[in-house]
Amino acid sequence: MLQLANKGTAENAPSTDQFGEKRGEHPAIGAVEIFGSYKVTTADELVNAINTARSGNLITLSDGTFTLSSPLTLNKAITLQGSGNTVLQGKGSSRVIDINADAKIYNLTISCESNNKSQTGGGVIRISSGHPTIKNCTITGNYANNGGGIVVLNNSSAEIIGCTVTGNETDYMGGGILIEGSTAAITNCTITSNKSHDGGDGVCVSNGSAEITNCNISGNGESRGDGVYVRYKSTAKITNCTI
Repeated sequence: MLQLANKGTAENAPSTDQFGEKRGEHPAIGAVEIFGSYKVTTADELVNAINTARSGNLITLSDGTFTLSSPLTLNKAITLQGSGNTVLQGKGSSRVIDINADAKIYNLTISCESNNKSQTGGGVIRISSGHPTIKNCTITGNYANNGGGIVVLNNSSAEIIGCTVTGNETDYMGGGILIEGSTAAITNCTITSNKSHDGGDGVCVSNGSAEITNCNISGNGESRGDGVYVRYKSTAKITNCTI
């Protein structure tokens, strides 16, 4: 087992990392690095791990709340895995996560302060490219111009599995989830108590496509398509859902 010393250095650590590259002065970057994975316990360690990780690496977050002053940017195919009792809390930030890769996010509660507002969409998560997976997460208490909880943009695609999307709000479309010019598969999710002022309180599909399976989409607001709003050149396949 690697023994970490002060200032992130390590006693008896190998001179190269698991990729064969020379280690710097602080090989553990303040987290525990084990064969391409990182275990983090603070927001600073999380940011450092994301910056250092390579595609295919796993970052495991401990129990507790990680308070973030700016969005996390995932532009590599890495995995963020919470414990089920891990909270990512945006503070003074327009959203919590920007995704531009085939990243994976598991077992996290993700929320922003109620007085924050994303002008460009995605109160919690904005997906601008890639094919990310969001699984077993709770997306709650967020506000944006479009896509109060999650927005999928720019011909990207997403898999949203086993998530609870609740208590989010938008000025325009997609109180819970907005799929704009993109595709998404939404499976085994609960999408409730979200609000839109222009359409799709639960889910809005605009110039895109969605497959929604085994979901509970109920108790959302009262705008157009309060459960699911499919607009313009869009398609939606809805199977075994409560709306």
